[in-house]
Amino acid sequence: MRNLDRGIDRIEGILVSLLLLLLLSRLLGILVERVGVHPIIGEVAGGLLLSPLIFGVVKSSLSLNIFSQFSILMVMLYSGITTDYASYTRHRKEAVFIASGGVLMTFILIYAGARYVLGFSLVASLFMGAILSNTAIEVSAGVLRRRESGKIASLVMGASFADDILAVVVLGVATSLAVTPDGGGSFEEMQSLAVAIAKVLIFLFVTFYILTRLLPKFFDRFVQSKESHLFTIAFLLMFLLAIVARYVGLHEVIGAYLAGLILAKWREEPDPMVRRSILWSRIGGTIDYMITSLFSPIFFGYMGIILGEALSGTTPGGGSLKGLLIIIVILTALSVAGKIIGCGGTTWLMGNGWNESLRVGSVMVGRGALELVLISYGLFIGYIDTLQSAALITVTLLTVFLAPLLHGVFRKG
Repeated sequence: MRNLDRGIDRIEGILVSLLLLLLLSRLLGILVERVGVHPIIGEVAGGLLLSPLIFGVVKSSLSLNIFSQFSILMVMLYSGITTDYASYTRHRKEAVFIASGGVLMTFILIYAGARYVLGFSLVASLFMGAILSNTAIEVSAGVLRRRESGKIASLVMGASFADDILAVVVLGVATSLAVTPDGGGSFEEMQSLAVAIAKVLIFLFVTFYILTRLLPKFFDRFVQSKESHLFTIAFLLMFLLAIVARYVGLHEVIGAYLAGLILAKWREEPDPMVRRSILWSRIGGTIDYMITSLFSPIFFGYMGIILGEALSGTTPGGGSLKGLLIIIVILTALSVAGKIIGCGGTTWLMGNGWNESLRVGSVMVGRGALELVLISYGLFIGYIDTLQSAALITVTLLTVFLAPLLHGVFRKG
């Protein structure tokens, strides 16, 4: 009976946390949107207010983390579904170049800053460069939603997608150099990296060249204009590809986004009876309302809670608060500059205007959940110490704020 009572208390606590998180994050999101600011900023601020940094009424937990992860899977599924698939494939090569420019420039700036300005070790500098060179596709999707469409949206989502693939390579090479800077044992490291890359490439080939051809025929037979059937198909495909993405070394949000892309391709195929168009028009608004009113506030609000916990903790590793702030400021500035120059500059070199290029670069600034996982891994392995870990977590979450803020500035300009 005691265990049952504890379970009930725990469930009540989770429900109260979700209630407060949704209430405040959504409320602030609505308020900032009314003054022309992206709602993500309000949603993160809501979590920040509830965190130990300010009111201290909600703390991170496994249950909230699971719910927030499911929320971002839903956001990514919807982002894939609403993607203009024809435009996405048309701009795919450009997107790869944009992603490469951003990853390379950011890695160089972060490594140089960490190694030669902050005086960190080779291992820590390489690891930081690899971590912060990535762009969180879930943050890009959140910034773009209802704000951008057409070419810019296709370029950003394509580049964010390619960015995550490149992150596997960059992190593998960086950790290999970090562990074996003199070249000893590098064959085993490179062999493991080659296997990881091969798994990713096979996964992408199967998704883009096999599933996109086979599944639409199955969808037409199974769905039969029934909304419930389409929802079932979407959720099953989302979970399946999320699991496979994890297996090949990618973040699960990539799998959810790919599931949405497959459905987007099916939506755009010839439809003489217009049944598919009618079906999508009925459910599109429903999914959008769910994302706006529930899933987005929960995920980005939870990011605010994690940010608050990182900022409220005692200075780790024996470092001073001033020292921690200096690290955060330098790494944040370099993280933003790397994406603006690398992604925005590459976009401009390919013949796009300055405003378009800056908008692309600003959206690519955001880092997210994958970085938080990798930071924990780096701390556990010993690549970075607790002070560096706290700085990286803070920088990662600050970029969630900065991406929509900078995009709003450049969009108005």
